[in-house]
Amino acid sequence: MLPLCAAAILQAAVPQSWAAKATTAVSVVTYACRGEKVVVTHARKVSGYEYVIVRFEDKIVQMERLTGTGESDPVFVSMHGDAGSYRWRFKGESGALSWLGPEAAATEKVLFDDCRDSSGEPRQQTKP
Repeated sequence: MLPLCAAAILQAAVPQSWAAKATTAVSVVTYACRGEKVVVTHARKVSGYEYVIVRFEDKIVQMERLTGTGESDPVFVSMHGDAGSYRWRFKGESGALSWLGPEAAATEKVLFDDCRDSSGEPRQQTKP
């Protein structure tokens, strides 16, 4: 533990412009999806960049928001290059997780649909 005077010196050395500048809004929601648990951490930066980190089964997958899709509900896609991609869709208070294989003729396979917030509490979100 720092002596009180050292802590005061360190605090004084930090410019006030750095103090408590939140740049990312974050929410964490646990969904119940056909008996499975899916945890989604959603982050939105002040710049508008959005991503989710989805934890399900034994996987943790980061996905970025697709833009310009024309869809009213946000779609987040993992970037696996030629290996295919996971997709998370928010649908109001529910969500869905799917997989799209790398093949040109691949169809999207729904892994979990109609996922519902299982916390029973209002969503908590920090604001930037």
